[in-house]
Amino acid sequence: MNIFTNKPMSTAQLTHLGFDRNAVRAAISRGHLRRVARGVYVKSNVPDNSLTRASALSLVLPQSSVAVGMSAAWIHQIAGIELDIDDLFARPEFAIVGRDTHIERVGIVQHRYQIAHGDLIRIGDLSLTSFDRTAFDLARIRDAYKALGYLDMCAGTGRLDVEQVIRIRKESLGFRFVGTIDFVLPLIDRGSQSMGESKTRLKIIESGLPVPTTQCPVFIPTTGQTFYLDVGWQRVKVGVEFDGAADHSSPEQVAHDEDRRRLIGDTGWKIFVVRGEDLRNGRWLNELRLAIQSRLPRSIAPLLFGARQ
Repeated sequence: MNIFTNKPMSTAQLTHLGFDRNAVRAAISRGHLRRVARGVYVKSNVPDNSLTRASALSLVLPQSSVAVGMSAAWIHQIAGIELDIDDLFARPEFAIVGRDTHIERVGIVQHRYQIAHGDLIRIGDLSLTSFDRTAFDLARIRDAYKALGYLDMCAGTGRLDVEQVIRIRKESLGFRFVGTIDFVLPLIDRGSQSMGESKTRLKIIESGLPVPTTQCPVFIPTTGQTFYLDVGWQRVKVGVEFDGAADHSSPEQVAHDEDRRRLIGDTGWKIFVVRGEDLRNGRWLNELRLAIQSRLPRSIAPLLFGARQ
């Protein structure tokens, strides 16, 4: 397949060059071409980086638009934020800056809000919100659990400047759901490695329990290994791990988790395993509270829990 560009191309562009659907499928099977999203392809040797992603998304965005929200998050390559790429390309998020323009097109998600010039960047031919402005927009939602998860995932990249997010917040009077940002900003922790872990941690904090340590280390003397719990309290040797279905459901994964937790348990730790359905009720939080209390000296427990005992 002889394509003389390293830029992503749409099905229509490939057809114009003489490559029908059968030729495209053949090129994919031979490793010459890869699918970016439904109807968008790029040569296989082109790296999956922000420039390639910006070029790909520009194929479905209106001219002079700015990629925002999930569109910008995908270009910024924020790991841990789950995206349906086909849906993202079918319903891209964007804004038109500096003009009161509404574009009538089925499926697109156009936002009408102001973005300071300094909070815009350009990658290739596409304008998008800066990393910190993107984080601000992602967290500006009603759901505090998702908002914290998005900010944790942004922090985990090492590129989030919380002071810049605070600055953007102060300049964004009248925006919806900024109260959510005010609530979750002090709770950001780059140690969280998934949205589920962030939600678990916020559930713990909201219940009045002491704030746990993320990626809590546990040394195994018998093997010399160090394992890291999602969250934990070193002093009382109590930890909590969130098991998402995607990463903890296969027989191999289940066996690995059981072996690892057995070794951790042999050192005196008590581990609580939380799954998606557990986050919809608070029974595990009551058990967690009792476990922490039972391992604290009686003189300290009232200081941490007060009347909750």
